[in-house]
Amino acid sequence: MNLQTTINFDLKRFWVWWIDEISFFVPKKVKSMLVDQSGILVVLKNENRFELKFYKKNEHSAFLNLSIDTDAHEDFILIKEKYPYLEKAKIVLVLSEEISIRKIINIPLVAYDNLQQVIGFELNRYTPFTPEQAYYSFIPVGKTDYEQIKLVLVLTPKYILDDILEKLFNLNIFPDKVDCDNANHNKQDYDLLPDKYRPIEDSYKKNIRLLTTLMMFSLFLLVMIVPVWRLDNTVDVLRKKINLSESNFNKTIQQQQEIQSLKKQTEALIEIKTDKPVVVELLKELTHLLKDDTWLINFQYIDNKLQIQGVSPNASALIGLLEASSMFSNVMFVSPITQDKNSGKERFQISLDLNTHGANFNPAEKGLVVNE
Repeated sequence: MNLQTTINFDLKRFWVWWIDEISFFVPKKVKSMLVDQSGILVVLKNENRFELKFYKKNEHSAFLNLSIDTDAHEDFILIKEKYPYLEKAKIVLVLSEEISIRKIINIPLVAYDNLQQVIGFELNRYTPFTPEQAYYSFIPVGKTDYEQIKLVLVLTPKYILDDILEKLFNLNIFPDKVDCDNANHNKQDYDLLPDKYRPIEDSYKKNIRLLTTLMMFSLFLLVMIVPVWRLDNTVDVLRKKINLSESNFNKTIQQQQEIQSLKKQTEALIEIKTDKPVVVELLKELTHLLKDDTWLINFQYIDNKLQIQGVSPNASALIGLLEASSMFSNVMFVSPITQDKNSGKERFQISLDLNTHGANFNPAEKGLVVNE
């Protein structure tokens, strides 16, 4: 077990989960007073009509289905008078696949603290749009084996979403969230709704709800803490009895840890003598083979396999240069050559195997990823 592993703690997700768990113990009548939401009203644009589907909270089948013409004079206020529970519904606009993009991308782990800026800068690499042309959002879903963050990127062109929102506003429908996955409308992961279109919440209702929630939370903590406090004295007595034997046990554990540490150091020294190519030699060989007008953007080495990405005026000539080296074999393009918009050069991605016989080795290098 690696105790030095970095833990990314999402306080917002934890808070949502904790409130849901606490709400299980709250009576339904009290819960309805605390929660200012009757359910989810999903809005889908279908050609010249808006399809409205109302879902009660924690239900997956639509309780109510409505349809409104995009150019109709029918006002959503009149519909809410007919169906009063829609007044407290959270309105989610769901974009279809034809007008939205959902894509998995990988970002270097070092950019975790500045994901918004990095994705905005690199948006035209992953999509046909620039930040000025599209609304976009993302959520981290994990990590890769190459020190990268895996993200789900969603976006839609600005002119399309602005037009849909304008038509909804004319019908007095003001979405609280914009999503592009119909099965995801109950979650709080990503949101394409621009800040300028977000509804302003009633501060009085917000403060009352917050105060009531804090009171309930305080009472719940009191119920949880008092029994623990009463048992604390008993635990202290038992702990004193255990401490004497625990001291000897800890010494034994410490000795075992020292033995394991010495064992790992010995194994590392033995492994240094195994056959792994020296990364310095690889870089030296590539520097010798590639001309000054060729730039490497990405360098990955794992298990005697090397993969390089970069730009060059004549990328197709690189295969012959690399095959001429006795250090490399099975040299091939991993993907088609493309034109780099920024430099005008050819962007390439080449995979090659390393001939380990007769080369210098360093077992400490299990794998290497270098980005520009």
